[in-house]
Amino acid sequence: GRTSPMASLGWTPREWANAYFRYGSAFEPPTTTELASETGTGFNLELDPQVAQSWEIGVKGRVPARQMGLRYELAGYYIAVRDELVPQDTNGLTWFANAGQTRRSGLELLLELSPLPGLTASFAYAFGVSKFVEFELAGNDFAGKRVPGIPDHVLTVDVEWKHSSGVWAAWETRVVSAIEVDNGNTAQAASYVV
Repeated sequence: GRTSPMASLGWTPREWANAYFRYGSAFEPPTTTELASETGTGFNLELDPQVAQSWEIGVKGRVPARQMGLRYELAGYYIAVRDELVPQDTNGLTWFANAGQTRRSGLELLLELSPLPGLTASFAYAFGVSKFVEFELAGNDFAGKRVPGIPDHVLTVDVEWKHSSGVWAAWETRVVSAIEVDNGNTAQAASYVV
């Protein structure tokens, strides 16, 4: 067996200022799908479990202002992962390898307003950088490259209206920055808006 300790500290001097710090760890053994070998037959017995440690610090709260309540959250995080399970592709066959070490760090912001009864508008922005610290595969060194599949910037704007009769309407816009698609960062999926 293996333990995954977690700890959290909080301090709330005012309703509008709730500061906190969190530490967590995680242990993730490969699933049977992830254990598939590079050739598609048998199991990859050299695949190790993924182990992570994360730290988060932030502040959140609610600022009542006449009828327009404002709720906010601001957080910074740092995640260190050893033996991250990274998908690979060989001639259309997906298999997994362990990256030696990866690091993720970033900031997240949420603002939510309720200017009228039943009407809520929210704005969320996440900025993060995810990089390989150590990762060699088939003679290629990917240290310093971005982890594929994770955008650096994500912006979401939501507006929602709910009537007491049960009728409601909502609008969401999401903007996502370009995403690396391979370990060597030789190609990107374009940024998009939905």
